[in-house]
Amino acid sequence: MSLEKLGRKPLAFAVYGLLVCVGVAIAYFELRGAFPTAVDVVLPLGYVFIVVLMVRRRTLLPDGQSDQQRVGIGIKIPDLAKSLICFIAAILWVGLAGSVTSDTPAGNAVAVGPSLLILGVGAFFFFRGFMRRIR
Repeated sequence: MSLEKLGRKPLAFAVYGLLVCVGVAIAYFELRGAFPTAVDVVLPLGYVFIVVLMVRRRTLLPDGQSDQQRVGIGIKIPDLAKSLICFIAAILWVGLAGSVTSDTPAGNAVAVGPSLLILGVGAFFFFRGFMRRIR
């Protein structure tokens, strides 16, 4: 085993561990309102950009993982259409159920419960519409 392979795995764990710690710290200070408004918007977006960039470029892969791409980006119009239909159906359900049911916890559950289920299905189709498996 070469020195490069011995040092790569601990370095990868250190870098990814540092990214997780920085993400937790950003979330903590965001919730406490410690940042000014400009930093409050830019810092999380910059953090997400760095994480996405590292994942996309496959920076510091731990040993045993190949550099071959397993998932690619591709747009599937039928799945995006299903997602749009689900989102519209969820909005219509809340409007219809809100006008028919009473303003009680049970009535609110009837209005919101199925809508959340429909939104979950819509989110599934939305993400499936952008991802494709490469074999």
